Amino acid sequence: PDVYINMGDAYRKLLDGGGAVSSYQNALTVDPKYAAAKYKIAKVYLTQGNDQKDVFLRNFDEAIALDPNYAPAYYDLYVYHFLRDVNKSTTYFNQYKPLADKGPALDYEEASLKFASGDFKGAIAKADELLVSQGANADNRLYRLKGYSYDKMGDSLNAVKELETFFEKARPDQIIPDNYLTLAINSAKFPDRQAKVDKYFQMAIDADTSIVNKIDYTRKAADFFKKAGNQTTAAEWFTKVLYTNPNPGKVDIYNAGIQNFRVPEYQRA
Repeated sequence: PDVYINMGDAYRKLLDGGGAVSSYQNALTVDPKYAAAKYKIAKVYLTQGNDQKDVFLRNFDEAIALDPNYAPAYYDLYVYHFLRDVNKSTTYFNQYKPLADKGPALDYEEASLKFASGDFKGAIAKADELLVSQGANADNRLYRLKGYSYDKMGDSLNAVKELETFFEKARPDQIIPDNYLTLAINSAKFPDRQAKVDKYFQMAIDADTSIVNKIDYTRKAADFFKKAGNQTTAAEWFTKVLYTNPNPGKVDIYNAGIQNFRVPEYQRA
């Protein structure tokens, strides 16, 4: 089955989800109890957004049914429910914890549950404690945890400070598109950081492989600049929506037209 798993991974690198799923399903014909195949099928559908939640959640559960000690499935279920249902998230984390390697990465995950439960001050305090006690070995994501906690508390100055430290120290695999989005929104509150805001929004879009998410981020950027009173930049972003979305609807087309009319960019409108 490993041959089919490797083939599926190669298809994923080519952004061919259909080829990847077919290969993982072939792995199950060789070994019907191969939990990794079910897990990897779930990961493919996970990248397609929440519209596919019934499919990827079912496949995560089926991976666990095949192997009750398959840690990656518990971890992804913990992450999925993190901002949706803290009780479910905690349950999956507690199932994942005894199967995971002990160390700073696991300590970070446990600290982050304070954030999920709404204890933002507690999350900051725990992150600071781990950064001091673990020093250079501490998980870099603790800076992101602090940044997101400050964001929720309305402290944009410290949110920007912690997120910029996170980007300086983090490995590429620790960064997710939403990190750039949060940094963009907080940076926009300071006149000396305006030049970076547009760049951060674009980095969020470039970092995501899901077309659904790319469209969502582009719309968020357009709405943000419109509400901030930067009508010229808003017009550019509403126009970008049309080029990001392969099938733009009438609302997207209207928004681009009316915003360009207001700038005024009459020909583009």
